[in-house]
Amino acid sequence: MNQLLPAAFLFRLQWDVPQRDILPKNLRAGRLLDLDEHCRLTLPDLQAPTLLVDWRAAWNEAGLGFAVSVQKMDGVPQPPNKTDVEKKRWRIWLDTRATQTVHRATRFCHQFDIVPQLEKGSGKITSVSIARARDDAMPTDVTNAKVWSAVTPEGYQMEVWLPAECLTGFDPAAHRQLGFYGCVIDQDLGEQPLTIGYEFPYENDPSLWQTLSLKTSG
Repeated sequence: MNQLLPAAFLFRLQWDVPQRDILPKNLRAGRLLDLDEHCRLTLPDLQAPTLLVDWRAAWNEAGLGFAVSVQKMDGVPQPPNKTDVEKKRWRIWLDTRATQTVHRATRFCHQFDIVPQLEKGSGKITSVSIARARDDAMPTDVTNAKVWSAVTPEGYQMEVWLPAECLTGFDPAAHRQLGFYGCVIDQDLGEQPLTIGYEFPYENDPSLWQTLSLKTSG
């Protein structure tokens, strides 16, 4: 019997995100976040991936940190070049109120586009308007956000630190749950969304996002 809906659509996932007080780290000393295994967002085997993607997250009172590691499925190393690197994108969607019963983004919803750079340690981030958003869900100032990336023949890694001032409504004392979605976009290797793909309008529908639960340390 044909399956009308993908398996990933039938689940709403929730991850516990650990608190890490010493974030972000000093970029001059190396990694921006260097998140440990406890920060991994474990994904069920619901679809055949085109990329091997490792997602991680952590938080503290000053903001949120996310990391992604991407490995090529074919395992064939290729020296990175500027053109290839510019085709890679990492997109993150966040809702600081986790209002997953609405289908249009509110002012608490955000979209960030992160792009790696060929030069190790550098990267770019942009805040992007969410289509069909209601209220005043406009791009936020990402001047103080930080990005680290590294591109190798086997794949690439990206880390981003989003300070509280970039996140309208970020209040971990009162709101422990966040709506969250993400997608790695690689024009050469394919796209890898967190769960469901572009057959569903996850780019502008917060009801399709998953959940992060902020846990305190100790």
